Amino acid sequence: MKNKDKSMLAMVLAVGALSLAAPFGSSGLYDSKKNSGLEEKVLETKVTSPVLTDTLKEYSIQNGKDGNDGKEKNSQYKPDPKRMVALSKEYNPLGIHYGTIEFIESGGNASAYNRSSRGTGLYQTIPQAVEDWNNFHPHKRYTMEDMKDPNKNREVGRWLLDKRMPQILRSNDVQVTKETVLIAYNWGPGNVSRLNRKMGGVLDEYGNLKEAAIQKLPSETRNYLKKYERNFKGS
Repeated sequence: MKNKDKSMLAMVLAVGALSLAAPFGSSGLYDSKKNSGLEEKVLETKVTSPVLTDTLKEYSIQNGKDGNDGKEKNSQYKPDPKRMVALSKEYNPLGIHYGTIEFIESGGNASAYNRSSRGTGLYQTIPQAVEDWNNFHPHKRYTMEDMKDPNKNREVGRWLLDKRMPQILRSNDVQVTKETVLIAYNWGPGNVSRLNRKMGGVLDEYGNLKEAAIQKLPSETRNYLKKYERNFKGS
């Protein structure tokens, strides 16, 4: 291996190690990503389209805004119909339906914002995730302001789901499945990795989540999985 190649490899490994090891705090993607309870108050806009009215109503019900889902019932979040975009119909390599993630994260609202985690846009992308993207894409750097653009937000969100989450999980000996990636996206891959080590694996011999592992997940993450399955079946 040439010296130049060795230097490049060392830099990549260093960046990866930093991203794996650095604690990003309780609201960080790689520690504990709290992204399904949108709290930011958005200026209410009169809805005139019956299609949008139905979509917003369904989003409110599915995400507990009708008061049936504990802590989210007091959310101040109001979807802005002017910023609604068509949900994706595509799937990632693991079979994760992008449109379902967009729906439970933001209701398809490109201006959605979580005041607590600073999650922004369709995939509720947080600053630590953008920083991680920039580390791996030095020639295509984004800002949090860019995350208000649905196309750029999708690019980062899909990179996290398709590549970054699986990469971190594999490096910590966690088997990559649709469920473990969804849990990592919501709870953080570091938490998943620690639980995996503690339990000697979060999956059973058939590749399914162990019931004991499910019970050890935060209630928010258990609800996240339920929301995904419920909304995916209806997509």
